[in-house]
Amino acid sequence: MTKKILFICHGNICRSPMAEFITKKIVKDLGKENEYEIASAATTEDAIISGIGHDIDVRSQRVMNEHGILFTFPFNLSVRSIATITHFLHSPDDCSS
Repeated sequence: MTKKILFICHGNICRSPMAEFITKKIVKDLGKENEYEIASAATTEDAIISGIGHDIDVRSQRVMNEHGILFTFPFNLSVRSIATITHFLHSPDDCSS
């Protein structure tokens, strides 16, 4: 059964994407990437303008680059909010533990 980890913060452009990609690296380094579904989401849609989200904050990008953390770019993480949270809460393979 896939374990799910969802990181949530206000706009999903700083803290939660860093947590997502750092955790993905740790899980990959452990050889367990097939055991986890890891994502991040926003609690609001404040960072979405005209349906277009913002990329990861440049300061967060810099820190991840300095530590060799790979991340998808452009990411438009702020668009991932309600739909991502709903997916994690209601997908068929919900964890029972």
